[in-house]
Amino acid sequence: MKNGKENILPVSTPPLMYLSRTTAQLAVGVLNPTLPNWMYTRYVQLDIKKDCWAFFIDFPPNVHSRDIPREEIRQRYPRFSDYAVEAIDRGYYLFLWTDTYPLSPYANSYHTHFRHEPLIYGYRDGGCTFCIADFFDYRRGFQHAVCTGEELDRSFESYAQYFGDDWPYVAEWQCDKETVFSFDRQALIRALTDYRLARDERDVPLFDNVAYSIAIYSYIRRLLESLPEREKYQIGHGVYSILPIHKRFMQQRLQFLRENHQLAPDPILDRLLTDLIKSCEMIKGLFMKYIATQELPVLKRIADQLTQAEELDIRFTERLITALQE
Repeated sequence: MKNGKENILPVSTPPLMYLSRTTAQLAVGVLNPTLPNWMYTRYVQLDIKKDCWAFFIDFPPNVHSRDIPREEIRQRYPRFSDYAVEAIDRGYYLFLWTDTYPLSPYANSYHTHFRHEPLIYGYRDGGCTFCIADFFDYRRGFQHAVCTGEELDRSFESYAQYFGDDWPYVAEWQCDKETVFSFDRQALIRALTDYRLARDERDVPLFDNVAYSIAIYSYIRRLLESLPEREKYQIGHGVYSILPIHKRFMQQRLQFLRENHQLAPDPILDRLLTDLIKSCEMIKGLFMKYIATQELPVLKRIADQLTQAEELDIRFTERLITALQE
């Protein structure tokens, strides 16, 4: 609905929920009903960086983005919320790094000045309140909430105060709903083969990468060996959180392939994936136990589960590649 007081742009349920940017772009991108044809040939490759963050690297090609300098916004508009209303009226979603402290939707999870990236997709009451989406609470996934225009203005300026405009732009996003994407079977086979061989064949590799795809299991095991020697026995949650997310998305991919007559039913393939998901969930649970207790014997259990998950992943991936080649 759009009138003088309200304009809320459509947002879909994101089919993949991990980092804010990937999740938010998919929530916008899948407004194009053919994007799944592109999406399910992607999000196969995994990357881990030296700081222990793990990533899916691809962004939907139908979400067109342009960066607006924050200083330009300050010069042209009395308040950030005035700019946000005008941008939304032009049909643009806004995505930006901001300070969560002034924003009420983050109050239950972030109790200090913290950088995060909300998606702003609408306003009500002429800009008195705004519709935003983000991981306000990681235990509950990607959520929708409202904040006041005043909160948004304070958040925008507080970011400059506490983080020095560390990322000096606001991204304006627009969704291309007209492009028709086709499913590329050979591209999926190549991606799965690259995954199995721990090979990065993409045009733009992730900066500061230390492990690709199937090699992440052995990399995490090496990290475990070094943990007792560290001053703090911690490891970034991105490393273990991404494993069950990646496998559950693979489950969605199998469903898509079968619904579109690209893959025949295969109980063995399904059972391998079910076991792999369980193993990855157990790895995540053991990591959380270790972080809470610092009990070193837990590390041995994690290492054993990583070995089991790697073996399952290899068997599953090889069987899927063979099925797609037939």
